[in-house]
Amino acid sequence: MSRYDLSLYALRVMRKFIVILTIDEDPIFGQVIFTLFRVVKHDDFGKACQDIAQSLYQQVVHDDLDIAQVS
Repeated sequence: MSRYDLSLYALRVMRKFIVILTIDEDPIFGQVIFTLFRVVKHDDFGKACQDIAQSLYQQVVHDDLDIAQVS
């Protein structure tokens, strides 16, 4: 498993809203971490997922550049 494996989850809240989040297990501290990204209306779900993925991808690229410069 790479350090960039990520699973986004969508949780429907009522009829109108969807919560976009990740759920990660931290075995070192024995806890589960919930990261809430957005709460959106059903119609905005696709765009919100694209925006989140783009933001996460930019962070991964930035982290890789920092690591490459140190090496």
